[in-house]
Amino acid sequence: MIAIKVYGAEQGNKKVVVNRIFEANREILDSPDELAIGQKLTIPPLTPTGQKRDQKKVIAAAGIIDKVKEFAERNLSTLKSAVGIPGEYVVQPGDNLWKIADRFLADGSRYHEIVELNSNVIADAEDIQVGMRLELPSR
Repeated sequence: MIAIKVYGAEQGNKKVVVNRIFEANREILDSPDELAIGQKLTIPPLTPTGQKRDQKKVIAAAGIIDKVKEFAERNLSTLKSAVGIPGEYVVQPGDNLWKIADRFLADGSRYHEIVELNSNVIADAEDIQVGMRLELPSR
């Protein structure tokens, strides 16, 4: 699905193109069929190596329609939060409440507001889990 989105239906449906994407990401992928939400892939150009290297693209991978939908929903809530509309954020690997508050509230020390707003799911501010859905206060 990613190959089709990037290269179009004619080129993206070719197994050789899918294999090129897999080979370009061998360090992070075990299989061309197993992707994780939020994973970033290097998308090589269709031209042979050495030509138009500046056309490499990095996109967030989703893999299947349900994952694409979840990714889009997460980014929609991120956008809402960035413009000051209360929203929801799904915790990603490497996140902590300080980073989330800094990113969406422009002040990491406001992490306690996220804790208060999500007291039903956050027992300990130091222990948030990837995949948790957190409500964010207005900016």
